Amino acid sequence: MNNTLPQQYIIAIGTSAGGLEELESFFDHTFPDGVSYVIVQHLSADYKSILAQIIRKHSKLEICEAQHEMPVEVNKVYTIPYDKYMTIRQGMLYLSNKLGTVAPHFTIDTFFKSLAAERGNKAIGIILTGKGTDGTRGIKAIHKAGGIVLAQDPFTASYREMPDSAIATGFTNKVLSVQAMPKAIEEFVSQYADGFISVTAEDMQMEEVKDIDETILVAIIKLIKDHVPHDFSGYKRGTIKRRIYKRMAATQLDTPEAYVNYLSNHPEELESLSQDLLIHVTAFFRDQEEFAYLETTIIPDIIKLHPAGETLKIWCAGCATGEEAYSIAILIKEYLDKTGRQVEVKIFATDIDKKVISIASAGVYPESISGDVSQERLKNYFTLEGDSYKVKPGLRKMLIFATHDLAQNPPYCHMSLISCRNVLIYMKPVLQKKVLSMLSFGLQQGGYLFLGSSENTRHLGLTFAEVNKKWKVYKKTGISFEKAYYSFVPPILEDLPAIAFPDIATGKPAYFKHNFTEDINEVVLHASGYAGVCLDHNLNILHTFGDLSPYLLPKVLNFNLSELLPRALLGVFGAAAHRSIKHNERVVLKRMQIKEESSLLINVLIEPFVVRKTGQKLIVVLFSEEQKGAKEEQTQLFDPVLHIREYISDMEAELKEARENLQQVFEKIESFNEKRQPLQEELLSANEEMQSANEELQSLNEELQTINTEHKQKIKELTELNDDFNNYFSSNVNRQLFVDKNLLLKKFSPATFNLINLKESDLGRPISEITSNLQPDTLVENLKKVNTTGEVLMCEVQDKQEKWYQVVTMPYVRQISGQQDGAIVTFTDITRLKHAQEEVDQSNESLKRINADLDNFVYAASHDLLGPLSTIEGLINLIKTDVEADSVKTAEYHRMLDDSIHKFKEAIKELASVGKIESEMLQEQENKNISALLSDIKLSILDKIISSRVSIVENLQIPEIRFSKKNLRSILYNLISNAIKFTSPQREPQIVISTLLKDGFVQLNVADNGIGMEEAHIASVFTMYRRLNKHIEGQGIGLYLVKKIIDAAGGKIEISSELNKGTSICIFFKR
Repeated sequence: MNNTLPQQYIIAIGTSAGGLEELESFFDHTFPDGVSYVIVQHLSADYKSILAQIIRKHSKLEICEAQHEMPVEVNKVYTIPYDKYMTIRQGMLYLSNKLGTVAPHFTIDTFFKSLAAERGNKAIGIILTGKGTDGTRGIKAIHKAGGIVLAQDPFTASYREMPDSAIATGFTNKVLSVQAMPKAIEEFVSQYADGFISVTAEDMQMEEVKDIDETILVAIIKLIKDHVPHDFSGYKRGTIKRRIYKRMAATQLDTPEAYVNYLSNHPEELESLSQDLLIHVTAFFRDQEEFAYLETTIIPDIIKLHPAGETLKIWCAGCATGEEAYSIAILIKEYLDKTGRQVEVKIFATDIDKKVISIASAGVYPESISGDVSQERLKNYFTLEGDSYKVKPGLRKMLIFATHDLAQNPPYCHMSLISCRNVLIYMKPVLQKKVLSMLSFGLQQGGYLFLGSSENTRHLGLTFAEVNKKWKVYKKTGISFEKAYYSFVPPILEDLPAIAFPDIATGKPAYFKHNFTEDINEVVLHASGYAGVCLDHNLNILHTFGDLSPYLLPKVLNFNLSELLPRALLGVFGAAAHRSIKHNERVVLKRMQIKEESSLLINVLIEPFVVRKTGQKLIVVLFSEEQKGAKEEQTQLFDPVLHIREYISDMEAELKEARENLQQVFEKIESFNEKRQPLQEELLSANEEMQSANEELQSLNEELQTINTEHKQKIKELTELNDDFNNYFSSNVNRQLFVDKNLLLKKFSPATFNLINLKESDLGRPISEITSNLQPDTLVENLKKVNTTGEVLMCEVQDKQEKWYQVVTMPYVRQISGQQDGAIVTFTDITRLKHAQEEVDQSNESLKRINADLDNFVYAASHDLLGPLSTIEGLINLIKTDVEADSVKTAEYHRMLDDSIHKFKEAIKELASVGKIESEMLQEQENKNISALLSDIKLSILDKIISSRVSIVENLQIPEIRFSKKNLRSILYNLISNAIKFTSPQREPQIVISTLLKDGFVQLNVADNGIGMEEAHIASVFTMYRRLNKHIEGQGIGLYLVKKIIDAAGGKIEISSELNKGTSICIFFKR
């Protein structure tokens, strides 16, 4: 792996059939979190997926379809193209063609493996709903690389095969609902970011090479057994080691030694490890073909042969959460209801885990079981409570749930059917043999054993006949099955009066119900006081009586007497039994010592007999004690040396005959094998072809399921879109119509009726055949032009009621193909807009005339006033030349006339400037430096500044204002001039000019400490010709001009004043 690559997490989601809804739900709960997502889905190479478009509506992340050599970025979701394989290398996605490759296409495995190699412990693999096993190999690679693996809870999956397959590997970190996965991912990522320790690729390689030390494994198993207590000593080591490494990662421990110490101090971790070791994968009617065989063949057989009046007993071992047990109960109840049989049924459902037994006993399951249980069965056997189904009491009373450890506890007995499916696969061969021995003991003669399809049945022996090899169904037919005395508790040999059979006390053997009790009794009467056994000709024990503990070994019991005899007696007894059977005579062994250190001597009597009713040949063996000191009888009915030789001779003859027969059999088998070999090869070839075809069909089925789901989603969206479109058209107040490229009417809104003479039956008619109420009627002409050129045309028309409409004709273009397929016409009522425009035009014309008249008036007034003024000025000049220069009084009059004429000119000038403000505002604005402008103004009124002794202070935070230069100068000039006019004689006059930025405006403030004014007069200072102080010269136009300029520019002006304290004028300019 390239360690230099960016180390963000990449989350790969593998799904197949039913995955669309799960993906929508997943991304509904996912937010941008700094990781990347890649969706790998089963798709046909011939089908173009729209997955990215669908998921985009459910995610706040960016969704895109992957492209070759596309870099993987955070907070993005990439979907695999329908016809490609995808891998990742050095942060880039690489695509390769799927077309032409042989199905099935394991696209999920392919990407997961490359992701494991690329990201190591920063890889997260998720398996969602789907058929088949794609992704199973991929999650193994992610797990070995130290990554995280999540699987959807099979109970919530539409198709559970892919989640089940992933869970069965033992490599999943968590099994969750889809909605819970985003939060779990967030927790995992945060843990890793904080130094969370996971199993790295190097760790896994070391595990495979060095392995966990056996002493550590034994210590862990013992800790669990002592505290939980469950005994996992018989479980396969590989399973245990994988679970230990998984828990080490979860507890952030590096070594198995550290984990053992942690277990010793944390009992709760022992419980967690124990739960991880227990795999509970089950479902209602799991593997439907097997249950169909159970329904049609096995259940009818066990019920038909079941004795009337007795309880039918069934044992479901390893039932997990109970679905399989309830499934069997449903099949039995359906058969009983169908046939009318009245049979009491008890199903013993057991599991080692108390937690799952409590779930099974409650009988409450999620609503998702409807995918496995038919609607009819749900109705008959379940009650819907909220979002769960609860088993009805009628079905529940058929089952008894209990905890039971197959490795430690004794079996349930006299069972007609035992189901123990997918339990033995986790056990070592020794434990498998022990459990099968128990199951055999628990079955009654003729009972059925139902195993999982992957179970190893080589330990079944000859006790069972194979009923169905494919579904692993067996029937108990044999009379013996080898089992050790320690196979279950209590040990058989602990209480020898009931040595082999629970029914010994009643004198009725458990394994055989043959009616030869009277014959045995007759023989026993001749040798009363003996303990003994009844044997067949193979020395198998059929019945026992008396206390046999002094004579038999308490080691192994396989119901063959030769295996239970002490070594000292074994050879002699074999020869004696052989002679008794061969010659049909009684044989007596006298004073036999079975233990060197013991004084006990025994006598053995072997007596053959024939069962009268059946003709079966059996023998009775009687044992009795004799002490060493007792007087020896001189007669001995059996010479051990002599008869052992005879026995050996007979055995050698039989062995020779058996070898000859065996050789013949071998030759026949060899001949048969030679003939069978070609057929076998053909069958294997055909089987491989069928398997390949089956995988292809399964893959195709998955792809079809995915395509079907997408089609359903698209059809739903199209239906909703069509409804929205129709609702829009029916409620649209605007007038619209659609035509195709042949100008045939496709759709129109109801509001179009009053413009064009339309009715519902006109759909599909040429638009040229339909009359309209428009003037001018250019509808058809515009449609033809748009269809030809693809342009958008606009025009205005009137209807017969003289209403105005704007008509927009535009091409209708298909988004997918980009081809034009007709045109859309929209009619917008603009009557009110048209009338308003006419009124605006009339008002503008009127304003133009008024402005022209005003301009003419101002010009005429100025001209008319300037004419007489010039005449007066000329006359005064003449008077000046004629009057004596030394006349003081006359000179004063002259000065007064000059002042009046100057003020009269200024008034005319200001009057003319009022009419120019609007036009000057249209001049281009520019940034003007205020300080420079103030310097120019102060220079122009320097005589007034000096005469009034006023000081002007500048505080300019904003040095420039964007405004018309002439108008800004006029504003400043008038404000400063006014402040100079109204200075107070009581204090040193001062004017402060400041600028600042406030609320998005540039604020200009001119404040003085002059005479001020009363608040009541403030509102009238902006009125033309308004003068508050008659004794101060002025025309009353200055402030009026300032406000007019500011209003025209879109600004505002505020004034504050206090009598005898001063005035502040604030102007706000737009930035």
